Amino acid sequence: QGVLTVTGITSTNPASSYADELAVIRIPVGASVMLFEDNFETNKGWQRPFPVQDEWQLGVPQGLGAPDPDPVTGYDGPSVMGTDLTGFGVEAGNYPTGRVAQIRTPDIPIPAGTAATEIEYARWLNVGPGDYGRVGVGVPGGGKWFPNLVTFGVATWTIDRLDIRDVAGGKDRLVVWFT
Repeated sequence: QGVLTVTGITSTNPASSYADELAVIRIPVGASVMLFEDNFETNKGWQRPFPVQDEWQLGVPQGLGAPDPDPVTGYDGPSVMGTDLTGFGVEAGNYPTGRVAQIRTPDIPIPAGTAATEIEYARWLNVGPGDYGRVGVGVPGGGKWFPNLVTFGVATWTIDRLDIRDVAGGKDRLVVWFT
C-alpha cells in the first residue's frame, strides 16, 4: 500500500540544530476507502506557504544531518518529502534553527456519504530540547492543530494515528499541514 511521506519541524531553540524529520501519512475513510496517499515518486501538488525560508525537498534521503542523521530511504519506498535532504541548506543536512517551515497537502475531497476518520503516519522525528513538530488538519470554516510531536534523541520510524472525526466529520474536503 502506498504512503505519503512528509517532514516538518518548528525550531524554537536557536541554540540547537538537529537532523531533518520525516513522516508518512495515510488518510483512510472507514475501513475500505483511502482518501489520499503518496509515495513521493512524483509531486502530487504539495504546497509550501513559506518557500523563501523553508528547505523542503522531494527526493531520496541521503542520511545527512547530525547528531542523529536522516534515514537513507523512505518508510515505504525510496523517496520522501523532507527538509534539506541534499545538504543545500544553511546548515547542511540539518533543519536550520529559528525557522518555521510548513508543507501541506493539496485539497483532499471527501466523497458524499463518507467521513474522514483518521490520519496514520510514520515519522522520523529527532529534535532537541525546545524544538517540536506539529500536524494540523484544515477544513472549510476551521481546523485543528494536534499536540506537539516531541521526540528527543530517537532517529527511527515511528507510527502515529490521529483521530480527525471531530474536525473533518461532515466536511467535503480537508488539507493536512506539517510544520
